[in-house]
Amino acid sequence: PAFNALLKTLEEPPAHVVFVFATTELNKVPDTILSRCQRYNFRRISTKEIVEELRKIVKQQQLKADEEALFLIGRKAGGAMRDALSLMDQVISFSENGIRPEGVRSLLGVVPRDLYFGLTDAIARGDGAAGLQIVHDLVKEGGDIGEFVEGLVEHFRHLLVACVEGSVIGADLPESDLQRYREAAQSFLEQDLLRMLNTVADLELNVGRVGDPRFWLELTVMKLMKAASTVDLQTVIDQLGGGAAPTGGRP
Repeated sequence: PAFNALLKTLEEPPAHVVFVFATTELNKVPDTILSRCQRYNFRRISTKEIVEELRKIVKQQQLKADEEALFLIGRKAGGAMRDALSLMDQVISFSENGIRPEGVRSLLGVVPRDLYFGLTDAIARGDGAAGLQIVHDLVKEGGDIGEFVEGLVEHFRHLLVACVEGSVIGADLPESDLQRYREAAQSFLEQDLLRMLNTVADLELNVGRVGDPRFWLELTVMKLMKAASTVDLQTVIDQLGGGAAPTGGRP
């Protein structure tokens, strides 16, 4: 009924009025309303665009800032320039000797990317003890397990894309991190990364509902160790069909 009343106003708009509508649920707006509007789709601002604006602030304020630190702020902002400026203001207030990645991580609670790469290195080596030590270090330093798991999903997504495409596509990351992903992806097969990504995605769905998130994270880490070393079923079938025994399997 409210839309019907609005439609009458749109059909005979006052000459001195411009209507601007904003919605995140466009599917609920009737076609009769949409047909009388000019439609503009807005999106979140990319991290690279945010970082470019932060560089201007650094230059204007005559500050010293590492590229990685600016990317950390840009990514934490989640596509909102207003949030990025607010975070930048906080970082500047607490940074006496320039804006460094370590200070940004500490202030904003950002999980170091080295932890993710350290975990995948441990998985590639099959070193379960090293994987559990990373979880221990995360908890010891007061890291948020939910945020770590969310970042871990993104981490394995980058690895999978790098494995398939040869480069990380659709990610706003410094060139140094892009190179690390290209190198790390060479340690895994595509099907292994797909299984590991599914395993971590399942944890992300449930980590907020379990009583002991650390236990479930540790359990997932051990599952990832197995996922990287398990021979793909189709590979076994192909090898058996070709008369060759699977590598490491019984005759």
